[in-house]
Amino acid sequence: WLDPLLGCYSLILNNDNGLSSDEGDKIMYAGGGGRQRGQNRSAPQTFDQSWSNLTNAALLLNEKAGRPVRVIRGPKLAG
Repeated sequence: WLDPLLGCYSLILNNDNGLSSDEGDKIMYAGGGGRQRGQNRSAPQTFDQSWSNLTNAALLLNEKAGRPVRVIRGPKLAG
């Protein structure tokens, strides 16, 4: 769903400790990373995320190029 050179094609928002939110036409995405390798995805984040994370870097490419991202909303997303 992402290409490190072209950006992100789609993003799945579901359960991330309530850090992301969906307001219909505006999404606040918590980003990728912030947990030690091997930690459960629902574990609290233990360090700051970086743009070197593949997901975050791909989204940054989309933003810079003005390309849209398809959003898939999961049933656990707070909205």
